[in-house]
Amino acid sequence: KALNLKRFNVLGLLGAILLILGGELTAIWATHIQFTIFPEWREMAGQLEKILGSSMTSLHPLSAFFVLAVSPAVCEELIFRGILLSSFKERFSPALAIIVVSIIFGLFHMYVFRFLPTALTGFYLTYIVYKSGSIYLGMIGHMLVNSFGLLLMFNPQYFNNMDWILGKASPPLTIVITMILLLASGFFFIRYSNKRERQKAG
Repeated sequence: KALNLKRFNVLGLLGAILLILGGELTAIWATHIQFTIFPEWREMAGQLEKILGSSMTSLHPLSAFFVLAVSPAVCEELIFRGILLSSFKERFSPALAIIVVSIIFGLFHMYVFRFLPTALTGFYLTYIVYKSGSIYLGMIGHMLVNSFGLLLMFNPQYFNNMDWILGKASPPLTIVITMILLLASGFFFIRYSNKRERQKAG
C-alpha cells in the first residue's frame, strides 16, 4: 500500500497513455514559453544537451533505453509516486499532495532549463498514480516520456523541420487541439477507471 503496488486495468492503462501523450505536448509548449521568457537559456540548454547527447549516443540504443528509460522509470517512481506520494497524501489534501510531489520531482532533476516541463510531467504522473493507486501506470508513463527523449536524441534528423518539438516555436493549432483532446480523454479514462474500481470493491 505504501508504494501503491496495485494492479491496473485496461481503462487505466489507456487513460495513462493518453494523459502522458497530452502531457508531453504540454511540456513541450511549456519549454517554448520558458525559452521565450528567458531566451538566453535556449543556447545554454542546447550546449548542455549536446554534451549529454554525445555521451549517451555512444551507447547502443538498447543499453541507452535501459539506462535512461527503464531504470529511472522504476527507481524514480518508487521514490516519488511511491514513498513521497504515500507520505504526503496522509498529511495534505489530494491537490496539494500532487503539486508538492510534482515540484520536488522537477527540482530533483537539477536542470533549471527543464524545471517547468519536468514538473508538469511530474504532475501528470502523480495524478495518474494518485487516482489509479497503481505505481505501475506511473512507471509505464515515465518510460514513455523518457523513450520520447531518446528518440529525439538518437534520431534528430526526423525532427529538423519541427521546431516546436524542441521548444523553439509555438506548437501549431492542430497540435494544440490534439493536446487538449488527449488530456481530456486521459483524465476521463483515469477517473472512469477509478470509479469502476470503487464500484467493484463496493
